[in-house]
Amino acid sequence: MSIEGSFDKIRNKIRENNRNNNKDNYFPLEKILSVDKDSYLRSVEKTDRDYKFQGITVEGEAAYLLTETFRAEVPKNTEAVVNVLRFLYRDEGRQLGNMYGTALIPKIAARGHKQSKLNGEDA
Repeated sequence: MSIEGSFDKIRNKIRENNRNNNKDNYFPLEKILSVDKDSYLRSVEKTDRDYKFQGITVEGEAAYLLTETFRAEVPKNTEAVVNVLRFLYRDEGRQLGNMYGTALIPKIAARGHKQSKLNGEDA
């Protein structure tokens, strides 16, 4: 699938959620943090070994959709997204942006998700 096709798929998901007014599918904004991973882990009194880390990248998105598109990309069972960076720029008159972060997924939740997939369940 092309990059444009991927963006179209995400945009359509966001629009569908908006139409259905289903905000439960969005990752909560208050858990998208600019704080670094180590500071977050200290604040919740946990270590690197307690989490699986997954990068999240959204590039070349329309500025007005950037945050919502990013929220749609957050993996299931994520506790928080840290090290979030957001860059806005203009390209041929269009306002675009990139957004990056690291999802912290508790290993217990990650194992449970993997196990349910092995059992044929849809987690």
